[in-house]
Amino acid sequence: MDSNRLFTDTFDKIRYPNDSKYIDFLLSEINKSESNLEANLESIRIDFPNLTDHSLLHSKMLWKYADLILGGKMRLNPLEGYILHMCFLIHDAGMCFSILNNKKYLQGLPIYLDFIALNPDIKNLEEEALFYCVRKLHGEFAEQIPLSKLSSERMVIENENLRDEFGELIGKISKSHSMDIAYIDSELFVYNSPEHTHFPIDSKKLAYILRVSDAAHIDRLRTPLSEKEISEKISGDSQNHWVFQKKIGFPSVDKGLIVYNSVKSFDKNERRAWWLCFEALSVLNEELKKAAVFFFESGADGFLAKGVKAIDNTLLLGQQYIRTNGWDSVDTKIKVSQPNLLALNIGGKKLYNYTYLALRELVQNSIDALHLRKYKQKDFQGKITIEIQNQENEWFLYVNDNGIGMSKNIMINHLLDFGRSYWDSYDFYDEYVGVAQKSFKSIGQFGIGFYSAFMLGDEIEVISTKFGDEINSRNILKFEKGLLENPNLVVKKVNELDSDFGTSVRIKLFNDPYGDGGFVNEANLENPNLHNIVKYLAPNIDHQIEILENNNAKMIEKLSLNTYTNFDFKSFSDLVCLQKKKGGSEVLHNNLKDTKRKLLPIYQENKIVGQLGVLPYINGRVSQDTGVILSRGIRITSMQGNIMGFINVPEVKNLNRDQYESGITYEALIDWALRYIEYLSKESSISGNNLDVEIKTIKYALGILEDNEIIFTYIDNVSNTCEPLTKGGLRNFIKKRDEFNHIQLFDKLHDDFVYNGIFDVIRPLYLDNLIREEDNYKLISISKLIQEIIKDEWGDFEKKERHGFTEYWHVNANSYPFSSIISYKKIKS
Repeated sequence: MDSNRLFTDTFDKIRYPNDSKYIDFLLSEINKSESNLEANLESIRIDFPNLTDHSLLHSKMLWKYADLILGGKMRLNPLEGYILHMCFLIHDAGMCFSILNNKKYLQGLPIYLDFIALNPDIKNLEEEALFYCVRKLHGEFAEQIPLSKLSSERMVIENENLRDEFGELIGKISKSHSMDIAYIDSELFVYNSPEHTHFPIDSKKLAYILRVSDAAHIDRLRTPLSEKEISEKISGDSQNHWVFQKKIGFPSVDKGLIVYNSVKSFDKNERRAWWLCFEALSVLNEELKKAAVFFFESGADGFLAKGVKAIDNTLLLGQQYIRTNGWDSVDTKIKVSQPNLLALNIGGKKLYNYTYLALRELVQNSIDALHLRKYKQKDFQGKITIEIQNQENEWFLYVNDNGIGMSKNIMINHLLDFGRSYWDSYDFYDEYVGVAQKSFKSIGQFGIGFYSAFMLGDEIEVISTKFGDEINSRNILKFEKGLLENPNLVVKKVNELDSDFGTSVRIKLFNDPYGDGGFVNEANLENPNLHNIVKYLAPNIDHQIEILENNNAKMIEKLSLNTYTNFDFKSFSDLVCLQKKKGGSEVLHNNLKDTKRKLLPIYQENKIVGQLGVLPYINGRVSQDTGVILSRGIRITSMQGNIMGFINVPEVKNLNRDQYESGITYEALIDWALRYIEYLSKESSISGNNLDVEIKTIKYALGILEDNEIIFTYIDNVSNTCEPLTKGGLRNFIKKRDEFNHIQLFDKLHDDFVYNGIFDVIRPLYLDNLIREEDNYKLISISKLIQEIIKDEWGDFEKKERHGFTEYWHVNANSYPFSSIISYKKIKS
């Protein structure tokens, strides 16, 4: 240490002739602290052998880096030097559990349990969880160490007077290196010791010296293993850290920039190590820039070093400094030059197709916020309020909730970060420790849902107060020209008596929501209003929604589908707003209004995951929009294929949330089907004349129909042929022919059309979109059966399709001679 210019100058007795005894005392206490802590620092390597060096050597090297970075432009007094040295010793001492003997304590922390819950498939999970915890919390532990007994029963600071006066300050400065820069501004200050008022301690200055020196120490002295030992003993991505640091020498400063050089070049197989080196240099560069801003704003002389050489040119960095061999260090990461336009295009109608789906995305955000506040406040009663207002011939949509709310930081760093989901970030799990082990799962996943709001209007105001912050403080984010200009963020004080935590989104709509092009009218509901469209989008969420519209208030009760177990089609349809005012399903819905058929629950692992029913035969038509797929109470898509009801699925799979992954097994579907067959058999009044066809339809779709059952009819209305076919009969029919037609009717046979082909006796029942993907092969579809038999009997074949709607819609939009005709023809070798 004596050869270090900064250290020598700091404790120079010639410079401070009247304080030589005090300087000797401070140096003596430094030696004692080093002795007390040395073994504990070595234990970091024992607890986590993949880490590079954090020993006493690392602490002492920080003086060399501080000297290089300060460059003689800044001086320290002896008391500042003592404080800084203690911080150099302590700042990383929390990077192990041995020093405070707190391994069991760590294993009981919610952050540890969260990591276990989030990463069940990681190899050496307990070790990785411990490392994650100490890495996240080592700043907190560093704050404790100056005032705590070590596992050796010694104190780091032996002198009680020094410990009492400076221990807490040393802890705070040590902690600051792991915290956001705002911590320095809020927690640190200039302190004057009453006994040594001529030695003021600028703790903010010391914190910046600690940060930059620690970030700068990435040289080969931190890798006390040979290259061979590194390859054999260090595993995972840590090996790449060791590889790059093994190549780096001590830097210099040139024209205010730190210059690093590698003693060996990086080969192609070491590219990952090179980029980790670049990331480390980028971190240092940012720290130096922050320090430069701080000293400039405070009017003080700053550091000599203000950045890293060639950090903005990776190719030059690899050619001249951190040298590459056989490859070029070209930064090829994806860049987005105009993220606002990306958000506008991808987050808008090109993704969602319909503007009314923006309301779904806003409701989902509110639900997530309510769930999180419920986690924090057990007696919490959540509520969403949605309102349309007309103010001086301008239309506004309001979506308000009393959920967890957003801080200014969340608004800036997450809400405005398109494509980055706050809910899946470690920032979220750090802020709400314990939620992962409680299986908290947000509906939002992709970080783009909020941007759908710009389909509705480009003047948007988001007002929020985070639960736990000052209740009379509102964070207001205002977009005045959509995403074409940066929004404004202000903090405003409000009357506390009229306030609650939560978020309000206010959108000035492009047009009348009830008129042509309006989002309410766009949904094509039979009764287009805000209440019905919200029911349509969110029929079964677990919080109340209040709808304010035309000076009237209506409630959508929470979990409304869960409160009924005896739905008929009409009551179910009304509850989820299935009815459309026009389109292919309109006639079908009108015919089904009076059906008394019930839905029966479907069970998965003894839990009800939905209720389903089979629709009655209506003029041969295949049903559309007679059921709904839900995820956490939110509509994903409609059911098709003669099934009515709803199922709940755990996950959506794509950005616009219309694809999903069901958790229902084939066995659960069989259980439901057998109970439904029994119900149909007993309730003859609701089965009508087609009971046999209904039961065959269900059994066939599930692959449990007997082989001797008739499933097709061959009709040739020219020769008046009508031949029933079983599965075996279909095989013989195909074997004897080189071509045939498979005809599906729209509603009935037309007298003026020539039919020649096989017709379904059973109706199509689309179950494949209801069960988990790996069980789909167990289901039987009509087309699948036909094509399997054709493949067996013919080998190669070709097919052509015709559709009645395409050919006859201009003649009669309500009835066609066929729905589809598929013509199969054998390819002769």
